[in-house]
Amino acid sequence: MNKCSTCNELKTCIASTLTNSELLEFEGKVKVIDLKKGDSLGSLKSATNKINRLLTGLVKIEWKTRNNSTFVTVSQKGQFLGIESALEDKVLPYSCVCISNVTTCEIPVSTVSKFTQTNKAFCKFLFGILLNDREIQIKYFSRMISDTSQSKLALALSSLVTEDMYVTVTKEDIARMTGLTRETISRLLSKLNSEHIIQNNKREMKVLNNCKLKELITN
Repeated sequence: MNKCSTCNELKTCIASTLTNSELLEFEGKVKVIDLKKGDSLGSLKSATNKINRLLTGLVKIEWKTRNNSTFVTVSQKGQFLGIESALEDKVLPYSCVCISNVTTCEIPVSTVSKFTQTNKAFCKFLFGILLNDREIQIKYFSRMISDTSQSKLALALSSLVTEDMYVTVTKEDIARMTGLTRETISRLLSKLNSEHIIQNNKREMKVLNNCKLKELITN
């Protein structure tokens, strides 16, 4: 059994709103899962019956739009994946793939749905997560529409940096995140490389100066 009561992430988790007896029931249902880079956390083909909270690592989210195009975002430590499934049983419009080694807390949707009906604080916390996630998404997409090419690229790279400061996605993924062409991305990466903000070669990309990279987001 996973001990939620001693977890370092409890204060920012939906489980923090549960009573002692509810917490015992909750932690009897959850599993801590270790995943490797490239592993999938869900697909577009079926409704999910699990909610995942990222404890470590990065997950690439590929969204499918109504016109059948795709775009990419990234989820990081502390974020929930599939939490909207607790309120509505439907196929989610995205798939999730680990872009680094990941540790996630896997929670059955049925368990979350139960406590939304029996614990008002739990339900309020859940809606708070959903509203916060939506606000983050809106701000992110707004920037990807209105910012300069340099700022878009910096924003994308800063969200993709792993703990060891590597960026492990393709230029095609970055293009789908930013709406920039691969030619523009190559030109901007060369500029960042010459300024020693990143170290870029054919096999991998490493961020050398993360503070300077983040400064470019607002400039």
